[in-house]
Amino acid sequence: MADEALSRQMDELEALAAMYSGDGESFAIEESHAGETACTLSLRLLGVVASLHITLPRLYPTSVPPRLAVSIPALRDHSSLTAALDQIAAEGVAADREVLFEVCQAFQERATEFASDHAAATHVAVPEAAGETAGQTRCVCFVWFHHIKNLNKRKHIVSWARDAALRGFSKPGFPGVVAVEGEAGACAEYLARLRALRWQVMEVRLRAELADDAPKLCAPFTELPEAGMGDAAALCESAHLLAEFRAAVLKLPSKPVEDSGVS
Repeated sequence: MADEALSRQMDELEALAAMYSGDGESFAIEESHAGETACTLSLRLLGVVASLHITLPRLYPTSVPPRLAVSIPALRDHSSLTAALDQIAAEGVAADREVLFEVCQAFQERATEFASDHAAATHVAVPEAAGETAGQTRCVCFVWFHHIKNLNKRKHIVSWARDAALRGFSKPGFPGVVAVEGEAGACAEYLARLRALRWQVMEVRLRAELADDAPKLCAPFTELPEAGMGDAAALCESAHLLAEFRAAVLKLPSKPVEDSGVS
């Protein structure tokens, strides 16, 4: 059984090392003194450093859950986060399945939420994404996702937009769509916060300035049904953005429309 557990551990760790190899993240694998395998997920999120140290007992994942230790220097009390991760790990191992991806994903989501709240509370500027410049002009952005299913991510999409006084909508499911409109700097910060979450695919397919007198997207920012692509198109049509929505999001030939206010 120990040989089977070790083989499953190695396969899981190799996959996670490849997955967490982007900017601001790393997944280091090491050997502990007791012969157990240890690894550390390190993340830099909106200026906050967060680490999750994982020790794999010899019989993980066949019968024994991993031991977890959270380190977020800016967060004084890690107990509730650690307890939540421990529960995920215990439930997974009880079902005889690898749980490190679930644990790491939950850790990243909670750490990202904390980092965003911390940045807002301490007035830390959020870095803008490449190619996006902040300003006082109005802009509209259409963002395409392979899918939007996770309930926490769906909550953040709506609440972060409303906190920033941005208008628009999200359409969860397969594919996912976010349309956001407002002050350009606020839009750039919002997109940076979304990128800090882990997505299979997130593409900003349109970013365009709007004339001051151009029609606006719906307010407050709202979530549509998963089958609401038609509703999304109707909202864009009301804002004279249907042609842009068809071309950027649906990849359909755009139909001529009267002045959309997009420049």
